[in-house]
Amino acid sequence: MGFFTPATRTKSKLRMAIDGVSGSGKTFTALRFAFALGKRVAVINSESGAIQKYLDLSPDGQPWKFDICELANFAPTSYTAAILAAGQEGFDVLVIDSLSHAWAGAGGALELKDRVGDKNSFTAWKTITPMHNQMIEAILRSPCHVIVTMRSKTDYIIEPNAKGQMAPRKIGTCPIQRAGMEYEFDLYGTIDQDHFLTITKSRCPHPTIVDAVVVKPDANWIAPVREWLNDGLEIPADAFAVTEADLVKFEQRTSAGAVAAGPSNGAAAKPPSVAELLKGNAASAPVEPEERQGFATKAQREAIGQLCKALNITEDGLQAILKKRAVQCVADLTIDQAAEIIDRLNAKLPKPAEVAGVSTSGVGVTFVALTDKCTPQQVEEITSLLSELEQVTIGTTKNFVEFLTANNRANIAALTIEEARDLIGHLHRGTMGEWFKAPF
Repeated sequence: MGFFTPATRTKSKLRMAIDGVSGSGKTFTALRFAFALGKRVAVINSESGAIQKYLDLSPDGQPWKFDICELANFAPTSYTAAILAAGQEGFDVLVIDSLSHAWAGAGGALELKDRVGDKNSFTAWKTITPMHNQMIEAILRSPCHVIVTMRSKTDYIIEPNAKGQMAPRKIGTCPIQRAGMEYEFDLYGTIDQDHFLTITKSRCPHPTIVDAVVVKPDANWIAPVREWLNDGLEIPADAFAVTEADLVKFEQRTSAGAVAAGPSNGAAAKPPSVAELLKGNAASAPVEPEERQGFATKAQREAIGQLCKALNITEDGLQAILKKRAVQCVADLTIDQAAEIIDRLNAKLPKPAEVAGVSTSGVGVTFVALTDKCTPQQVEEITSLLSELEQVTIGTTKNFVEFLTANNRANIAALTIEEARDLIGHLHRGTMGEWFKAPF
């Protein structure tokens, strides 16, 4: 038999995340979806008893009766144990309200990092990241449908209210959890303070689900997802994990598990090379770096590698740069962090290297001033990102061309390196509205 076999579709267990500001309705919505998916519902609670206030409600006809686990602390290992227990006890649906505490709560990953690492955050994350990864693996391998809520970082904008008066409105900026968490879920949505749920990711292809914006969604709205989950062959029993031993079994099947295990002969682990730091690994990056929206682009990672080579920065030197930003590899940097590092390293180059077309001696790398015209690679990346965004928001390309014309730019190639870098950042973050508002 060859490497490939015919693909088959099996039934699925839902993995859904909902983030939102306080009072947006994320807990209520999570329960509504939970009782649309199953009868026996368990809740892992970290929100100080708030969810108990919904007991016996029946907005869709079925009274809400559920079992609850109050966590003593919010360490990722505590969540993992509770998730496994829900699978062992045979619940249909598990609601985790909220997953943010596993990251930023008392005893959560960030607090544990400070305790373990003292002043060495790099060493601390080598301990904390596997714990967090195991919690995520427990969610993905649970035999229950899993719906998690996450708090959003809150900000306020000033805009006209219903009376036409300028008034503050609370908005969520990003979920309080490890960056890139949205990649782990089949369905991801954000609820605002007006109770509008916006679906930003859906593996369910139903047209009423993909890119949906719906106010106070009910059991009927989630019905197409339930049908999609139940389409296919039965799920093999060994696809699930209900004990720590099961999780270890799955970890051993992956390269991430092999890396985490370290050398089997007891030898000291070899420190990562610059190449490894640039690429990242499965323990620190949940998906391939090229796919991680908002994180350092491939061009940025390559630029940092070239600059390190030009400046003779060693592995230890690059690790020190990363440690100051509490990350383990360049792939875990945000776009803005990567841009800052590139600017700082560029500033250390000999003056001749700042002139366009002049190569740094001995390394074959050309460095140019930020005010020079953007590179062909930047033009290609902007074109590709615009094409992707146009599929989601029709008219973006037209608005972009009009904006360039209004600002005396004939085309993308007329942008400077700095302008193109800023544009790429907005395209990755999905904040083109902000870019259109800012003059060059």
